[in-house]
Amino acid sequence: MDKQEQLLRVLTEKKLISAEQIAEYNNQASDTKMALPFFLITKKIVNEEQLTEAKAEAYGLPYFLYADEKIPEEVLNFIPEEIARNYNVVCFARENKTIKMGLIEPNLKAMEAVNFLALDEKLTVEYYLISQASWQKIFKQYQKIEEEISSALQVKAKEEGDEVIALKSDEEALTGEDINSAPVSRIVSVIIRHAVEARASDIHIEPFDKESRVRYRIDGILHTSLTLPKSIHNAIIARIKVMSKLKLDETRVPQDGRIRLLVSGRAVDFRISTLPLASQEKVVMRILDTAKGAPALEDLGFNVNSLRAMNEAV
Repeated sequence: MDKQEQLLRVLTEKKLISAEQIAEYNNQASDTKMALPFFLITKKIVNEEQLTEAKAEAYGLPYFLYADEKIPEEVLNFIPEEIARNYNVVCFARENKTIKMGLIEPNLKAMEAVNFLALDEKLTVEYYLISQASWQKIFKQYQKIEEEISSALQVKAKEEGDEVIALKSDEEALTGEDINSAPVSRIVSVIIRHAVEARASDIHIEPFDKESRVRYRIDGILHTSLTLPKSIHNAIIARIKVMSKLKLDETRVPQDGRIRLLVSGRAVDFRISTLPLASQEKVVMRILDTAKGAPALEDLGFNVNSLRAMNEAV
């Protein structure tokens, strides 16, 4: 049974539509070239919250109805605004070591990004299905935070007699504040920490058509570990350039740099290489973890007989 059939089953069980109406509504939706769920809402056969609650039951997820309460800033900002916008996901609550996430639709990429960030703080994630209306109300609170910051900047500028500093849109040039903003810095820190803990030898951060892809080289094989919205790719690359003292304004020729970071309590060296592509840059971070030392023979994958022969020869 596919998802739409499951949804229709739940709607009939809740007596929101009858079994006899299903074929009729399917035909009408096809004639108007609408998806059936959208058709049901448009024709006011069910409202958006009724449909979302039925979808949640069909998908096996809990349903959450947003009641217009203010989301604490530190909770909302657990998910960077760009990820929230691109994946239609928001963080609406946190209880101790558990965060609660609202999704408009179950989305594997959204869950992958959230789980990646949650792992850094060893948090448990609970997913809820929410309506488009609930998501929009929660998402607007990102804009309120920006407005508060902009207002504070204006007050500060007036007090000091300076020009008003405006928040920049995604299309404008990156400033130092953009590059060092908490969400971007946190994402870069999490990427690096996870790579070291996974004993990766390289980190590749590459732009694709619709996303930015983070891959780790582990045991010689590249594994995709995270996909991010393409709109934050430049900020992530710029943050790494700042950390490794590379030229921010040089995007047309390769650059190489080095950096030493304290990761999980130990110093780790990285060699940074940037490579210009058609429209954006790719970054490769070579991890030089001296604390690991040389691997033992037992860790190199030899079978028992070969390992015994090598030990006897030594």
